[in-house]
Amino acid sequence: MKFRYTPDNVYLVGGSVRDMILGKEVNDYDFVIDTSLENFQKESTLFLTNNFNKKGFQIGKFFPPTLRAVSENKIVADITLMDGDIRNDALRRDFTINAIFLSLKDSKIIDLLNFKKDILLKKIRITSQHSFTDDPLRMLRAVRLMGQLDNFTLTKETFNEIKKNSALIRKVSSERIRDEIEKIFSSKKCYILLKILVKTALIYQIFPELKCVKINFNSFKLLDKESFLKKDKVYAYLLLFDGVKNFTLINSALSRVKLPNGLKKLIISIHLKQDEFSLLSRNYSDEINLKKFVFQNYDILEYLLYAFKVREIEADFTQFFDSVDKIKADFKKMKHFIYNIVTGYDIINLGIQNGKIVGELLAELRFIIFLEKLKDKATIMERLNEIIRQKEFSQNI
Repeated sequence: MKFRYTPDNVYLVGGSVRDMILGKEVNDYDFVIDTSLENFQKESTLFLTNNFNKKGFQIGKFFPPTLRAVSENKIVADITLMDGDIRNDALRRDFTINAIFLSLKDSKIIDLLNFKKDILLKKIRITSQHSFTDDPLRMLRAVRLMGQLDNFTLTKETFNEIKKNSALIRKVSSERIRDEIEKIFSSKKCYILLKILVKTALIYQIFPELKCVKINFNSFKLLDKESFLKKDKVYAYLLLFDGVKNFTLINSALSRVKLPNGLKKLIISIHLKQDEFSLLSRNYSDEINLKKFVFQNYDILEYLLYAFKVREIEADFTQFFDSVDKIKADFKKMKHFIYNIVTGYDIINLGIQNGKIVGELLAELRFIIFLEKLKDKATIMERLNEIIRQKEFSQNI
């Protein structure tokens, strides 16, 4: 991108310069401006307006201040007040590969911390021993960068500093940790990155519930190949906590990173059903129970199937999967009809008092419609009356 307005006190900096040098597409630009605090707002607004047609808005309440502009074509530009001189600004950054400056005035590269050397060696190196104490989230970012940049690895010093300071991650807000973890999940190198999180003990500081279980790294390797993680992070959380059988612990772990309630309930409900699903795989000739399971768990079936396939990768369950797929396809064809042919109002009109019993009758009837492939409403209502008579016989409704 060419900039129309290039004052001599503004520099392009960090990952945007790094990605330009590596030949990657850049949609997020970071700038620093060497000016006084009093003039920061005026000069930064002038710069953003001339180059991105937006005045910008302040993000955060920290020093040094930052203005952000988001252009019509979704390009994001941040401009921050330079912290002291340019060397001091470079040292306050996280990694040497992000401490590179490009002068907008003359396109001169300013490399004060051996950026070029680390780019050539493909190394992620902290700028100082204060990098992680200044912002502990940088430990997760270091691991995430390994997945983002081709064939980059942590220097020994950086790895050891993460290991030494891993407990500091608990000082970071849950939301920031969750966002970085999920970016790691979405990486094609997730399998490798999780091993780093384990070796540095970072994962145990975030999820102490995992200390007593063995993480199945191979399952994440399979997910990497099938690119499931980018599509749905539920798979990653399922596999991460696969060895944890105490669902209170899983709930505690997911709550700690402020996972949305709906997502948390979904993950726990899948975990709760995995043992039952596994038992059915050994006795799938019991067609009625298999159909009932598919009927009751249709909305989470894809997750259950995938988690099971990954866990039982060495065994051949082809016939079981074929049976499940056939039942699933049959239910999909009938689902709309099953859920619309009879409603709760039909049951209430038969003299049943509105309440929990209506839902129970409806669920039982819907399964019978599926199991017996009923298509005629009159026949379905007869079956409903039979169910009601049976329940009246066994209990007063």
